[in-house]
Amino acid sequence: VDNTPCTISWINDRLEYEGINETLLRLTGQKREEYLGKPIGFQTKDDYFYRFAKELFSSNENTLQKELASSLGSETRYFWVVGSKY
Repeated sequence: VDNTPCTISWINDRLEYEGINETLLRLTGQKREEYLGKPIGFQTKDDYFYRFAKELFSSNENTLQKELASSLGSETRYFWVVGSKY
């Protein structure tokens, strides 16, 4: 998980981070401890990731995909987000 170029995180049913990979840490410049137990998307200026996760957990589908534009720091970045329930 840490060696993939994709950002990966896993969250619980309260939409809080339980784990993240090194790629996500490098992208945001934050430490692992800053993520654990925090709501998904806390590091962005918008709630797009949180809303995506909420939609995934309330859906009858096991997997959702969506393109999101999100503000990370002073930049807007585009993400292809794939969420799966396990």
